[in-house]
Amino acid sequence: MRVGNQAVLQELTERIDQADAVVIGGGSGLSSAAGYDHYHWSPALGYFANQQEPQKVVFDVFYRKNPDQGGYAVFVGLEQVVEYAENLHFDSADIDYFRSLNLFSDEFLQYLKEFRFTGDIYAFPEGTVMYPNEPVITVVAPLIDAQLIETAILMQVN
Repeated sequence: MRVGNQAVLQELTERIDQADAVVIGGGSGLSSAAGYDHYHWSPALGYFANQQEPQKVVFDVFYRKNPDQGGYAVFVGLEQVVEYAENLHFDSADIDYFRSLNLFSDEFLQYLKEFRFTGDIYAFPEGTVMYPNEPVITVVAPLIDAQLIETAILMQVN
């Protein structure tokens, strides 16, 4: 995984041009095992069941309004986002919980057991002044990776 800023914009532009889809937006709140909401599981299972070739997607994290009616905000939380992405995994307790729901195939549970985030994260440096509606983090990743990391990233930087 790489973390960068303006120096990687050209590479990012090329990756966006090559992506199979571009996803912009956010998820909902946390409500289930492993810090995920149920919003993620149906699409992730569908992507897994129907994947022929891993699709790369791009999503941006941005905000709409400055806090406290200020003129700007300061970007923080990158270290936590990177740490989370590098350490994201599902342990035996997570897999047992998912199995108890009787919603997922053994193949999907095995996939989750071996899952590691393989995407790239591009972001403003910590402490950068930022303004509403500009992307502060861009994730380029296989579709399932992007789906599974989205809520965690939003929770880290909001």
